[in-house]
Amino acid sequence: MTPGAWWVVAGLMACGAEMLVPGVFLLPVGAAAVVTGVAVLLGCGTDAAWLVFVTGLAVAVGAASWLRRGPARRDATNGPDAGLVGATCVAEVFEGGQGRVRLFEIIAAVRRGHQALDSHH
Repeated sequence: MTPGAWWVVAGLMACGAEMLVPGVFLLPVGAAAVVTGVAVLLGCGTDAAWLVFVTGLAVAVGAASWLRRGPARRDATNGPDAGLVGATCVAEVFEGGQGRVRLFEIIAAVRRGHQALDSHH
């Protein structure tokens, strides 16, 4: 088997492994190896083949990263559409500056800060 064919086979095996073992992120490696194999089959030398592989890997990883990122999202918890503006928070237990408050179904332990204690006296 020629070196170009080895590159193609290795690339296809990496792509197949990506499908069998999710989250390994071998698809860019496999794609770069297949492109390198085609370049070697077209007459590319060994040094140039490694350059094609490294460049192809960088491009494939960058493209996969860009595609996985998707559209920019705002933080849903602190965003204006979260439904928190105007919501009522209920103090359930509060003694000595520490206690619990409830907001919808969430119960959180809270503590009054020193500045808040000073401002109410």
